[in-house]
Amino acid sequence: MSSRLKPSRRLNVLLVPEDPDRMAPDGLMDALGELGLHTRGGPGPRADELLPGGFKLLRVDHPGRAYLYGNRQGGFHALCPQTGANIVPLLGRAITAWQHGGARTLDCSCGDQHDLNGLDYRPPAAIGRFAIEARDVAGLSLGPARAEIEALVGPVVVVGSRG
Repeated sequence: MSSRLKPSRRLNVLLVPEDPDRMAPDGLMDALGELGLHTRGGPGPRADELLPGGFKLLRVDHPGRAYLYGNRQGGFHALCPQTGANIVPLLGRAITAWQHGGARTLDCSCGDQHDLNGLDYRPPAAIGRFAIEARDVAGLSLGPARAEIEALVGPVVVVGSRG
């Protein structure tokens, strides 16, 4: 038996604020419920307006620290925005330093310093202190309720994950 994780058929969407220092507003789940997006975590009457095809569960992820939200499958790349070089080996140290009060930057192999939020992540990823997660979705395209989400938490990055 292999110890490698197998990709799940379940597709999840993570909505991570573009501002990686943004904290989740108090009562965020209640506010999402008032918008009709969920009922007790499950889909609410307006779930299709957030994610066409709906979802099975809506939750707010609070890791308690800065976190890199990605595809959870491996095969992940972080590329230097200037040279395109793979800088994943440097990324872990930079995120750990930021989690411990350091600058939100990476000392790159190109000789420059880059904001962790400005790296070229493939597939898309985002750093943040929380995410709104919709589990078991039909696709990654957001509907018109995106504007209401962004009114609560600011502009978001859409990250797809399996798991």
